[in-house]
Amino acid sequence: IFTDAIIVLDDSSDDRTVDIVRSLANDCKVERIITKDGSWSRNETADRNVLLQAGRDVGGTHFIVLDADEAFTANLAEDDDLRRQILSLEVGQNIALHWIQLWKSTHYYRIDRLYDGDGIVH
Repeated sequence: IFTDAIIVLDDSSDDRTVDIVRSLANDCKVERIITKDGSWSRNETADRNVLLQAGRDVGGTHFIVLDADEAFTANLAEDDDLRRQILSLEVGQNIALHWIQLWKSTHYYRIDRLYDGDGIVH
């Protein structure tokens, strides 16, 4: 388990995102769904501030920010290591994780070059 609660910000999607989140809310600890009305508008700083305030409103002190198309790798769940690291943070500290970009499938990823699952550069 990575979180005690989830806050979702839907930026005017038209693909049933809000309905899907609502259907999973109890099982997935969704505390709040924030929706933007109107046309899509990306303002990452404002969105992050809205999410952080909503997280604080439900008692949050440590936050993980992910887009809907991002995920943690399974090894972060091993031995509850990530949770322990997060809870050991002092005020103002943060953890930066490496971002691996999958490329057209789960078998290829990019860092600065295209690699396959065996580490071969393409």
